Amino acid sequence: MPSLIEKAKIRTTRLRKSFFKLDSEEISTRLSGFYKTDSTDRSIDTDARLQRLAKFRGWTEGRDWIGSETSDASIPDMMTSSLRVQDTLHNAVMTTRPVVTSKALSPANKIKQSKIDSLIDYQIFTEQNGEKMVEELAECFVNDGDFTVFIPWVKEKRKIVDLRVYTPIPPEVLPVVMFREIMQKEFPEDEVTQLQDGWDWQVKEA
Repeated sequence: MPSLIEKAKIRTTRLRKSFFKLDSEEISTRLSGFYKTDSTDRSIDTDARLQRLAKFRGWTEGRDWIGSETSDASIPDMMTSSLRVQDTLHNAVMTTRPVVTSKALSPANKIKQSKIDSLIDYQIFTEQNGEKMVEELAECFVNDGDFTVFIPWVKEKRKIVDLRVYTPIPPEVLPVVMFREIMQKEFPEDEVTQLQDGWDWQVKEA
């Protein structure tokens, strides 16, 4: 005989009414919107992280822009620091020309200092290509700590004739007296006190 449970047909599960209608297209659209919004919000941070990683790894973008003949090599940090120090030393020298200056021991020779400074500067940077030498000096000093340079010392001797014409010597004036006056006039910064021996002259009639 059937049991009472079978007769009553008692339910063992509860039926729930569905309140949501699942639309696959709508769900796909919402998920795509969430992804795009999140990607946009994190784009700046993502790009910054990528740039840091590229800099750390030494990645380059390739030379596909205008002027692609230029180099896009990744320079190591030590080379970057070395070049920065070299530029600092080189610019410090080139912006303080003349780098070698003279100092007169006698107050009467102070007027000659500027001319001597210009001469030394010309000899270093024009005749001897001193800018290139300073560049090599900075590079060797920063990278190696030592620098060796060969500087030839040239000593030249030659006779120089300087012909100057002055007024005739009056008969009543001694030649040595007039010579002293001429020397004091031509070289006022020098001390011309004695002018006796060591000078030869010859009187010629015009």
